[in-house]
Amino acid sequence: TKNELITNVAHDLRTPLTSMTGYLELIKGNRDIDDETREKYVNIAYDKSKRLERLVTELFDYTRFEKNKLQLSLVRLNITKFVEQLAEEFYPSIEEKRLDLITSFPKSNLYIKGDGELLARALGNLLSNAIKYGADGKQIKMELVEDKEHNKVIFSVTNYGRLIPQKDIGKIFEQFYRVDASRTSTGTGLGLAIAKNIIEMHKGWIEARSDEYGTVFEVFFESDL
Repeated sequence: TKNELITNVAHDLRTPLTSMTGYLELIKGNRDIDDETREKYVNIAYDKSKRLERLVTELFDYTRFEKNKLQLSLVRLNITKFVEQLAEEFYPSIEEKRLDLITSFPKSNLYIKGDGELLARALGNLLSNAIKYGADGKQIKMELVEDKEHNKVIFSVTNYGRLIPQKDIGKIFEQFYRVDASRTSTGTGLGLAIAKNIIEMHKGWIEARSDEYGTVFEVFFESDL
């Protein structure tokens, strides 16, 4: 597992770093470059640096999970307002991919016991995945419902892009597992594993399915009435 991690990290860090270095060398070595081209190269280097930042953050999070160093700071969290804000924060990414976002949130406020920072990380990972892999489907859906009978709050994200093969659906929450064996996608393969850990720290659970009705991730929390 450690060897696989080292291989994945070396590949995923080297690719954007090589690109950043190449574009910065073009800027540094060519004093006659026009402003428009310079700005283009700087923007590309900046985007690659942000990708590196995300990768490093995932690795630090993984290390903290492995050593049980994450501490929950639980508060009574208005999950209705929370997911509404999450949708707003991801709006630029959704627009960039030319996706339509369909939301179905309750008019009433629902509450859970949660750590807002960690839940933003977990649910944000699910939404990021939907945006990344759902572009072909032209739309994604976010839903929040209350299951009064079982005292649960259920959050779900659905995309209608590329399906996850049934042979992979049971493994996608494993550390380092990547559906795309060709490595044409980016990332360490830790995002869903981290999301699952955070959700389970909140005494919840997550389920996934992928069929002709879309790829759905559902998260179940205890309601805090």
